[in-house]
Amino acid sequence: MLSKRHYLILNSCANGWELFYFPFAEVNYGGQVFPRSAGPGCLQYEDEGPWAIHCSGRDIAEDIVALLQEGLLRVARVSESGTHDELSADQLGRSEFAVYDGYSCLTWEEHVRLLGYGPHEFTITETGLSEIEKPDYHRYDAELGEI
Repeated sequence: MLSKRHYLILNSCANGWELFYFPFAEVNYGGQVFPRSAGPGCLQYEDEGPWAIHCSGRDIAEDIVALLQEGLLRVARVSESGTHDELSADQLGRSEFAVYDGYSCLTWEEHVRLLGYGPHEFTITETGLSEIEKPDYHRYDAELGEI
C-alpha cells in the first residue's frame, strides 16, 4: 500500500501532465492555492494562510523518483521551447531535481515566475491509476474529506 504522501502525489498528477507545483501543493497545502486576484470561487486563497511547508521540495522530488522507479509515475523534462523529453528512472541523477531544493511556491503563478513552465512535468501511469483506484485508498479519501 502506498503512503498517504505517495497517494497524494499520484492523485495530483492523475488528470494529465502537471508541473512540480501541483504535487508540492497537494502534499503541503491540501491543493492549489490561488491569488485573490483569481476571482471568486477558488477553494483556497493565499491571504487565508498562514501556509506551512511540512514536506520539502527535496522530499517531494525524492518521492517522485521512487514513484517513477515503481512504474507509477512518468516524468518529462520541459525545454524552454516547450518540448517534452520523457525521462526514465536511470536518467534521473540527484542533480536533475536539484532545482526543487528549497522550493516554497505557494501559488502556481509563483512557480511560473520562478521556473517558467517547467522544468519538469509529471503524470500518472496506467499502473499508478489502477493503484490509486483500489478500495484500500478510500480511507485516505475519507481522512482528506474527499468522500
